Amino acid sequence: LTAHLVYRWPDEALHVVSKVEVPVGKWTHVFATYDGSSKAEGFKLYIDGKKVDYDITNNLLTAPPKTTKPLRIGRRTDGAPFK
Repeated sequence: LTAHLVYRWPDEALHVVSKVEVPVGKWTHVFATYDGSSKAEGFKLYIDGKKVDYDITNNLLTAPPKTTKPLRIGRRTDGAPFK
């Protein structure tokens, strides 16, 4: 499970990756929250209702990002949907 918050990659962005993998081949509830702190530590990740630890791979956001882009879940672009 991974979460990004990006204004301009990689210089103004947050990115975290769970230390626990999402199970393959079964329905799984995933959830992420973010506290608005502009810090990767502000993320919380959950798999099937259980909070999971994560690695921080980018922690360089200096202000809350502003964007007109839509929230995307399960994909990065229209050409790369989650399967």
